[in-house]
Amino acid sequence: RYERRELDEIRPFSWRAPPFPGESFAGYAVRIFDGNGYDSCAEALRLCGVENFSPALAAMHGTVNAIRFAAAFGIEEDVVRPMLTGTVGDPGRTLRVHFFGRAVRALYLETSVRRVSPMSLRIAPHHRALWLLRPLPICVETFEPLIGACPHCDATLGWRHAKGVAFCEACGGDLRDGGEGPVDCDQEAIRFAAGLLDPCREPEGLATLHDDLRGLGPSDLFEFLIALVCAQLPFQDGQIAPFRRISTVADFSESTVARLTKAARALMDWPRAMHDFADELRDTASRRPGHYGVKKELGPLVIMQSTDPHLSREVKRVLSEFIAADMRRSEYALAVRRSQNRENDDLVTLEQAQIEFSIDARTLKEVERRGGLTILKNPDV
Repeated sequence: RYERRELDEIRPFSWRAPPFPGESFAGYAVRIFDGNGYDSCAEALRLCGVENFSPALAAMHGTVNAIRFAAAFGIEEDVVRPMLTGTVGDPGRTLRVHFFGRAVRALYLETSVRRVSPMSLRIAPHHRALWLLRPLPICVETFEPLIGACPHCDATLGWRHAKGVAFCEACGGDLRDGGEGPVDCDQEAIRFAAGLLDPCREPEGLATLHDDLRGLGPSDLFEFLIALVCAQLPFQDGQIAPFRRISTVADFSESTVARLTKAARALMDWPRAMHDFADELRDTASRRPGHYGVKKELGPLVIMQSTDPHLSREVKRVLSEFIAADMRRSEYALAVRRSQNRENDDLVTLEQAQIEFSIDARTLKEVERRGGLTILKNPDV
């Protein structure tokens, strides 16, 4: 609660404007500060009763400042509140925050670098909230890669000065002069991925998802999608488990357009595309530790289902059922599997054969040598 006297000390800015649909809070604040002649974001934030040097960081401090910003910007509190992030109370899950009413991991929000699409800024010079999402490497409007450095002086774009989101803080250069242009990609898949968290519209494609996935909300689906992106990351030397999560800011460079669209397609065209995804994992099984079994074949999916702390119980249940179905469906030729994962009941282990036929291992191998039976061996053993 705020003292009335404290709020009375906040004077609305002279130049005011409502936020654009889908505009980020940081971009909106910079637009207001710039329109009122302020260069320093820290100075302008103090006039809002908020001690911070960056509007992007101020937004991360949650909805506690909503009433202050509403008073300073001359808008309703209900308008500014969804633009601010607040911690989601969810015991057992990693830190998550609100993003226009949907829950995302705090790690996914970029608060230091001002990422922009020059093409989109030429269309409308305001900062889109979706550009804050680190897992999305391109703009969903223009399919242009987002840039975080000035095309004129190569300085990192930030949020300390209010020169307008279309201009560089360091040299004042117009960011709309840069950009790579649109990339060739599966645009429908990109729209699906971004649409799960798009503040401008309801998520696209949810109504057409397979029944297995239809009970999952947009936040859970987005986290599942990012986990599938991580499942495509190459196995590294010294890595213990056959699955690693994006866990640092630098890691987000591995969230490429190709991996993002493949993950999105796995959900959009479930279960067919997900079975294809699983078969590709089997093709790389020899690079993972171990000799046989479902973890050897589908390594990342098994780790996700069993130990990933970022996935909801509902997603893990869906994934568990998929893994069981995929192991029954697959025709992984001559695969050595544990009994619970074998579809072919004619196959038995050497130990079972010795018991069933009262014969020792040496005799079994002699019978194999003479062509009387076939012993299947994992090629990694």
